[in-house]
Amino acid sequence: MDPRLYECALVGDMFRLRQLISGDEHILERSETANSNGNNILHIAAIYGHVHFAREVLSAKPELSSDLNEAGFSPLHLAAAKGHLGIVKLLLAVDPDLSCLKDKHGRLPAHTAAMKGRVDVLNEIMSVNPWCLQEKTDRGETVLHLSVKENRIGVVEFLMSLQEVKNMVNEEDCCGNTALHLAAARNRREVKGNLSLHRKLCNLVFFGL
Repeated sequence: MDPRLYECALVGDMFRLRQLISGDEHILERSETANSNGNNILHIAAIYGHVHFAREVLSAKPELSSDLNEAGFSPLHLAAAKGHLGIVKLLLAVDPDLSCLKDKHGRLPAHTAAMKGRVDVLNEIMSVNPWCLQEKTDRGETVLHLSVKENRIGVVEFLMSLQEVKNMVNEEDCCGNTALHLAAARNRREVKGNLSLHRKLCNLVFFGL
C-alpha cells in the first residue's frame, strides 16, 4: 500500500484521499494489501470508525468491502468487533451479503458482535440478515454459545427476548455443549439464570410442561 494512503486512512482524511485519487486514479487498485496483517484502507477505516472516509473509499472501489485480511476478517467483522455502528450500517447498505462472510474460524460478523457484546451492532446485522442467528461457527457454536463463553450478559438478555432464539437454548456445539452447559461450567450465575428461565419457557411452549 502507498504509505500516503495508509496515513490518511489512519486519521480518516477523506480530503487527502480525494487528492491522491485525483493524482492517480489507479491508486486504490494497488491498496489491497495494506500491511503485514493484510488490512486494506477500508479495514483500517472500520477499525477506527471513520464513516465519511469509508464512504469515500466505497464510492471509488466498493469491492474492497469484501476483502479478507490475514485473519480472515472483512471490514464488517472489524467494525462489528469495535462497535462502530455507523460503519456497519454503511457496509450493509452497500452489500447486505457482507453479513454472510466468514473468517478463518467460520465466524460471521454477527458472531463477532456477540462475542464483543455489541448488542446494537448485532441487532443491525439481524435486521438485514435474520438468518445469521441460525448459522454456526466451525466449532458448531451459535451466537448464544459465543455470548455465554465471553460472559456478555447484555447480548444473552437481548437474544432471550427474540422469538427465533427459543430453540437455540438446546443447540449443541461440536463438543456436545449447549449454552447452558457452558454457563454452568464457568459458574456464571447471571447468565445461567437467564438460560434456565428460558429453558422453562421452551418446555412450556413446546412440551406443555
